[in-house]
Amino acid sequence: MSHTLTRNYFLLAVKTKTAWWSGSRRFLLAALAALLATAFVEFVEAEPAYARRPIDSRILLIGNSFSRGLKPRLKSLIRSAGGNPLIKSVAKNGATLASHVSSATTLSRISSEPWDYVLLQEQSLGIFNVRYPAARTLDAYIAANGSQSMFFMTWRDRDDALTAYDSLRGVPGGEVGYVPIATELGAPLAPIGWAFRNVVERGLYTGLWAKDAHHAGSAGRYLAACVIYASVFGKSPEGLWAPGSLDPAEASYYQSLAAETVFTEADVWNVTVAPPPLPAVQVAVSGSADDAMESLTNGQVSSAGSLSFGAGKINALRFRNIAVPRGATVIAAQLEVAPGSGRVNPITLLYQAVSADSAPPLNTANWSLSSLSTGSNSLVEAPPAYESGSYNASGDLAPLIQELIDRPGWSPGNAITLLVSDLGSSAARTVKSYDVRPSLAPRLQIEYLP
Repeated sequence: MSHTLTRNYFLLAVKTKTAWWSGSRRFLLAALAALLATAFVEFVEAEPAYARRPIDSRILLIGNSFSRGLKPRLKSLIRSAGGNPLIKSVAKNGATLASHVSSATTLSRISSEPWDYVLLQEQSLGIFNVRYPAARTLDAYIAANGSQSMFFMTWRDRDDALTAYDSLRGVPGGEVGYVPIATELGAPLAPIGWAFRNVVERGLYTGLWAKDAHHAGSAGRYLAACVIYASVFGKSPEGLWAPGSLDPAEASYYQSLAAETVFTEADVWNVTVAPPPLPAVQVAVSGSADDAMESLTNGQVSSAGSLSFGAGKINALRFRNIAVPRGATVIAAQLEVAPGSGRVNPITLLYQAVSADSAPPLNTANWSLSSLSTGSNSLVEAPPAYESGSYNASGDLAPLIQELIDRPGWSPGNAITLLVSDLGSSAARTVKSYDVRPSLAPRLQIEYLP
């Protein structure tokens, strides 16, 4: 059977609701598991993390020693905003973009992942017309990989005059600076050097540079990470992570200055500013009786211990007091879980929502979870390896939640139960339940328009 045909049969089976499905759900799951054995890779490949939430992005830094020390700071900023990024770099001492063009290591790294952004940092003397061809070549290679280039404006030495920054910036149509080449290629520009200039001009803090007065010190690298965060996500880094080595007032200053530098001239930098945040609710499982697990082999249900995603299990997660008004438009919804053991094991999951105006309490009778009636929408995914030490988000569950919000009997404060069922996985990943650790219990995140 072809992968395409198998996929069509599968989706038809998942989306078609009948009395037989409601009463014999466990038998269909077993059939689907067998079906998946012939067409696993083609259609259950999970969306990459960055596609699920803008904050969960894949970022590659290409440059030289000026790009070093930014990965951990940028990663900490993104994680403090609830994200789970993948950040890599290719940084060689003294490297120019031209040397990266001829580097097999650089080209291989570009093609190794579907990066959201690949930051291009030219050597510290700056970028100008004779260096633009290398930027064009890298941009084309990055675009061929389905990724987006972003230019990384460097800074001047500590003792340079403010006017020296003008040649780093440039103007559209010019032959000197980052703005001309970024404008030509339609690429965004992270104005790190311009943020350095603004700090110097205002004179409140002077410790951006390392002892050599050339490279960025700890404070300068933090400012650079804040500018990259604002440029990539179109959001302010204010209130996010700051290193303990910085005075809190100084860190806050760099956060706000980074946002001001990027957003005041967002059109010059070709940066898209994110719209104001949508109304959102985040509800965690709030009691021992609100998460349970059933074996698809013998129907036994347990509400104690860890939950198990995969290996022949159905998990039920009940979320109380969902304060979303009836008639709201659900923009995004994710189930977020904290991993236990087996976080890298390959699994395939089916997500569904129990069809009820307000989901009733769970019970532990045999087969009680697999016999629950579910809505017509569902999601199948093979999630990427879970990251330890943080919540991991599912794919978008908005259609499942929207179906419940649209029910005539829905009202704010009702409960929602999600089912997470295995589809033929030979292994499992455990996730924290309320019993194991209440503070890391599964949670449901919903963004909506009233």
